[in-house]
This record gives sequence, structure tokens and C-alpha cells, in this order.
Amino acid sequence: MKAWRTDGITYLDNVKKCDEIMDRAGAKPERLFRPPYGQITRELAKILRKTHRIIMWDVLSWDFDASPPAKLGLSRTIGATGPGSIIVFHDNYKAESKVRYMLPGFLEHFAKQGYMFKSLAGLNSSADRFW
Repeated sequence: MKAWRTDGITYLDNVKKCDEIMDRAGAKPERLFRPPYGQITRELAKILRKTHRIIMWDVLSWDFDASPPAKLGLSRTIGATGPGSIIVFHDNYKAESKVRYMLPGFLEHFAKQGYMFKSLAGLNSSADRFW
């Protein structure tokens, strides 16, 4: 759902539906929101910031793109990642085969270098990619 092509009421209704599903699944009370496609209007962001932490990213793994091989995607993702990066890997059927290859290699690469991985909930909200 792209913010530029969706009216605000529908966009917010979809966020609410997702919140309800997460509540039923027993998710933690903190609300994190990654705008689909990285698109959100100022008006929607202002409304959502009252109830959610809006999370952006600096590295997109392109795991959903069928054209480059997973090995190349892993190499590019590793090359684009640095300290403090927020990386998007997708958990859907389009990305599944690539993620199953890329994510273990990605985690192994950075673990060997001594990097630590944290959940977004544990990060400082003053970081640039938090709104």
C-alpha cells in the first residue's frame, strides 16, 4: 500500500487492522511502523507518531527482486551495511528463497566481525531513522 496512492483513511484503517492482528497474536505493546515502500505523507506521519515509532532503514536487501541472484544480493547488502544500519529483509513468499540464503550469510559475516544485533525495540529513539 503506497501512501501516495492511498487515501489517509484507508491507510490508517489498514494500520489499525494490523495492530489488531498483532494484539491478538500477543505482540509487545510498543508499536513500531515501517511505512510500506518507505512512503508516508507528513500528515499520516504526524498522526501515527502519536501511537507508533516510525522506523525507516538505510539498507534494502532487494530480496524481493527476482532478477539478481541471491549471492549477488548478499554481497551488495553486506557492502551497503555499516555500524548502526537498519536492514530490511522481507518475510513473504516472494522473498523466501532469497532470504533463506541471504540472511544466514549476512548474520554470519557480521557476527565474525564482532557485530551485535539488536531488535528495533531496544534502540534509542533519537536515531536518525526513527521519527
